[in-house]
Amino acid sequence: IGEPGSVFANPVNANWLLGKLNNAAGVALNIDNLYASSTRSMVSMFNQSRISNSLNLSDGFGSMATDMNNMFYNTSLPDGFVLPAGFGSVATNMSYMFLSTILPDGFSLPDGFGNVATNMNNMFYNTALPDGFVLPDGFGSAATDMFYIFGGTVFNGDTTLPYTFGQNTTSTQSLMGSATINGDLIILGTFPKNTSSLSPFTSSTINGNLTIPNNFMPGVTGFGSFFNMTKITGKLTIGDNFWANGTAGGSLFNSSQVGNDCTIGDNFMISATSVGTLFYGSKITGKLTIGDNFIPNGKTISLFSNSQINDLTIGNNFLVNATTISNMFNGTTINGDLTLPAQFGEAVQNMSSMFAGAKLNGDIDWSGTDLTNSTASKSNMFNSTTWNGHFILAQNQGSVDWLIDGTGADATNVKVKGS
Repeated sequence: IGEPGSVFANPVNANWLLGKLNNAAGVALNIDNLYASSTRSMVSMFNQSRISNSLNLSDGFGSMATDMNNMFYNTSLPDGFVLPAGFGSVATNMSYMFLSTILPDGFSLPDGFGNVATNMNNMFYNTALPDGFVLPDGFGSAATDMFYIFGGTVFNGDTTLPYTFGQNTTSTQSLMGSATINGDLIILGTFPKNTSSLSPFTSSTINGNLTIPNNFMPGVTGFGSFFNMTKITGKLTIGDNFWANGTAGGSLFNSSQVGNDCTIGDNFMISATSVGTLFYGSKITGKLTIGDNFIPNGKTISLFSNSQINDLTIGNNFLVNATTISNMFNGTTINGDLTLPAQFGEAVQNMSSMFAGAKLNGDIDWSGTDLTNSTASKSNMFNSTTWNGHFILAQNQGSVDWLIDGTGADATNVKVKGS
């Protein structure tokens, strides 16, 4: 089809023939050679097709096509299927391009593929990518729409999103919703123009480590549940200056799991004033390490509500301006000793139910802050708390009635550090 000199030579719109024949009842199409080096539109070209092993694509095939919407939708590509050099290098629309497609082992994308596409929504939705699949440099650099680009996608191996990926997108909503990554996921780009990041990893499973770089999404001002119901079996590493301009946020780790260590860098959300239940209902099996200057301008924080944390280490200047930390550890299980940073809580006005319903399986050392003259509300601060350790206060404390009154806790659970 399209052989030079034939009646169908180099059609401008390939979908006029293949799209209709492939979707017509009872038509079996077996193409040996397909010439389409001048084709501008490849919309639905192989939509719901079965491509034979004998199909050859001409040199330059797809190198002038600007629209590849639905091109391989629900298509079965054979082993050895090769996209020639230049394919997809000028396409601006790649939405739904490989949706529900079966990609064979060894399938690869040529250099330049996806460099200028502005629309990539649902591009690999519900597609299984072969082991060793690589996104070439430049891929996704021009895209402004990446809604569900990897929604429901299965990555059968380690995956790296290149530096160029997401340079111009303004939203990462559902970027990898319900995706499965059977290996490590490394994000190199920072998404500099992104202003909305609603649930990009909702219901995703990462069977490996996840690494997020420094200065990630500097333009985001508010976010939903970034890791909503996400499962990470390996380590999670978040770099410095994460969402540096974010002013408000929901549940970053809403009902999510991290099977190994979780490390959060310095200057996390340094502009935020409210972050809600950041780790609500989460389970972190390894060590959770929080860097310096963690949400230093946050006012109202219910940070770890209903979470399970095996070991928690907190850096300097932790929530230094927080005024309300009620329910901060409400229903939380902490298995190791916890030292709260010096001066933490000095500006707090409300500590009510801070450890209510918590299970503390180690010592809680708050001796770096003098709570003697604190006027903060402390009602039900330890209501229904399970104590398997001690609560350590600074030396020369006055009455600790606020600590044990009405909680049923034995006074031996309270220690004073020093004299």
